[in-house]
Amino acid sequence: MNFFLILLFMRMPFYVVQPSINVVGTTVVVSFHKTYKMAMPNIYYYDENDLLQPGIEIYEPKYLENIWYPDTTDTIFRFQLDDIKVGHVYHFQLEWTDLVRGKELSSKGYKFRVIKRGDSIQLGGIIDLGPALGNLTEDGITVFWRTNYPSHGAVLVKGRGFFKDSTLSRWHRIHISGLKSGKSYTYHVISTFPEIGDTFTSRPYRFVIPDPYNFKFTVFGDTRANWKSPGTTRRINGVNVDVLRRLAIQSLRDNASFIVVLGDLIRGYTDDTNFVKIMYDTWWWALEPVAPFIPIFTVVGNHDATAPIKKTGRHSYMDPLPPYSVEDFWLRYFPNPQNGPKNPDDPYTYKGNVYYFKIGPAIFIALNPDHNYHREGEKLFGMHIDSVQYRWADSVLNAVRVPYKFLMWHEPLIATGGHKGSCLDLYPESRDSVAALLLNHGVTAIFNAHEHIYARVWIDPSTDFIRNSEIVRNLATKSEFSGFYEIITGGGGAPASKKPEHLPEYVKKYSTENHYVLGDVTAHGVKFTVKNILGWPIDSFGKIWHDSK
Repeated sequence: MNFFLILLFMRMPFYVVQPSINVVGTTVVVSFHKTYKMAMPNIYYYDENDLLQPGIEIYEPKYLENIWYPDTTDTIFRFQLDDIKVGHVYHFQLEWTDLVRGKELSSKGYKFRVIKRGDSIQLGGIIDLGPALGNLTEDGITVFWRTNYPSHGAVLVKGRGFFKDSTLSRWHRIHISGLKSGKSYTYHVISTFPEIGDTFTSRPYRFVIPDPYNFKFTVFGDTRANWKSPGTTRRINGVNVDVLRRLAIQSLRDNASFIVVLGDLIRGYTDDTNFVKIMYDTWWWALEPVAPFIPIFTVVGNHDATAPIKKTGRHSYMDPLPPYSVEDFWLRYFPNPQNGPKNPDDPYTYKGNVYYFKIGPAIFIALNPDHNYHREGEKLFGMHIDSVQYRWADSVLNAVRVPYKFLMWHEPLIATGGHKGSCLDLYPESRDSVAALLLNHGVTAIFNAHEHIYARVWIDPSTDFIRNSEIVRNLATKSEFSGFYEIITGGGGAPASKKPEHLPEYVKKYSTENHYVLGDVTAHGVKFTVKNILGWPIDSFGKIWHDSK
């Protein structure tokens, strides 16, 4: 506990840099500094135009140029980029060695663009986060992005025209409706910057509105990082950039219609709101090759629920009150649906972190066991589905009658061993109520993470905690129950959990590999394939409607 408290309230971590970009004459100068000695600084950069091919191109960053000072030791470094073309988008990343800790470190990626003004050049407008897709519906999708200066935003969809956001802001999200299922759409994002008299039009991207009776999706969680992760790209600003990006690209190759990430996106445990922004910026940068093409839904994890937190005692902390709460940051950074429950007596909002969406014969419901996550001494308030969410989920499942029902949240009902006592079993009465809800509604599967492994668990009335639960017996309303899958998919890049010596009987499959779950929904059934980071199968199973395990 003491180790985590030290990390918890440390300000900006040593491995974070925030570079500055300036124009001096006709030269772009990128600089960064720390309070301690650094060595072997390097800047890698490329002109986006050098990687693009005609048409719509999906690519990973490939740094074609670099400047390296191998024999230099200092606390500040400046790189002069003299070969910059006006109007082009440049990407760069920094690398250096921390001489105090003897560690090689990397920054996240950054972008810039210069424009001509008379005989000189200056920094121009650019999209510095995104574009990304979210809030997928059966006939619509949300495009989400942020610019480096306040701007007016618009999305030009080929064949559908302009969709505009007239608000002058750095943050934009525009929902596009009236789209046809099974159809691919090409779009550009256009940002106008009145402050500097500039307009930026993105390269073309595309998305597909899925066929509601024939679509795929991927699920994985725990993309955070720590110092157990080898290699700089597996531990940038609290995010395992390498694994997250590779799993997302595999999802793209598998023709997934959307991705769900099940929490613990970032390291969290900080009271520094600036570091929170950097972590989420890094998370979205990792997804830059994929996010403009596939909608992404996110679920809050316990690490995300501590970004930020406010210290209230030696062993106590709380979620800061709005407008600086965890939910406020979550709402800004993630374009999830905003159709969750309302509770006027709660200062924290469920908006964007408890929600549902429906695609064809399937409903997906996201819950947040870590709403208002806080600690008072040894007492942790989190890892349970509160009564507001319980009643709301019950009402949604009653209202939306479909054969395939998927619920998703971070901590499992049943742990496989490594997190026993720190999942929903921390509050057994709440866990049992949720289990009864799932059985009553004939839920197909729940998706969880938290344990950094893959586990397929089958839960039915013979499972110990259900068979012995008076709460389940009292809440049970159906005369017969089948059961449901608990799919633990926490292999998104966080340090792997150790496999227990003896797996519980309810665990049908187990792996410690980095992985993702690919769901395939048709009118005839649901099939799951679990793949490792190379795309090789780890497990496969299915649940045809009314079929058994």
